[in-house]
Amino acid sequence: MMSKRNTLKSKVILPLLAIGTLICSSIIFACNKEEDTTQTELTSDREDQVENLSTYNATEKIHYIADEMPQYPGGEEALRQFIAKELKYPKEAENKGIQGRVYVSFVVASDGFVRDVKIARSVDPTLDLEALRVVESLPQWTPGKIGGENANVSFTVPINFVLN
Repeated sequence: MMSKRNTLKSKVILPLLAIGTLICSSIIFACNKEEDTTQTELTSDREDQVENLSTYNATEKIHYIADEMPQYPGGEEALRQFIAKELKYPKEAENKGIQGRVYVSFVVASDGFVRDVKIARSVDPTLDLEALRVVESLPQWTPGKIGGENANVSFTVPINFVLN
């Protein structure tokens, strides 16, 4: 009879406690992560404002989904062509045989300019730097819209580095 109580306890109660703990930890982590990210974005945005004297406001919300998503001039195919044309495979990575897909995230600001360029998923520092350079050189986009108003919208692009 004692073993049945332990079995019930170990099969039902402990997993429920574990799941509850994971959910609470995730919520706490998400809240803390959001605050940290906001502080980093504010610092980075202020630097951009001073350097570029742009209309991009660090306190404006960054959206991940918009009524109308930002559009690269000429569309997705033109964006791919621009990246392919501008991309220069780093010699160091080529010599070491390094290849892979780097994901770069950025904000298309309400004025259409690319801001806050960051590596979302890295492969190698040499490839990351080249991916950052290319994305930072993107021309002005048609900004995203929410409720008919231009908005800051987050965007992520994958950049493939493949050796022939």
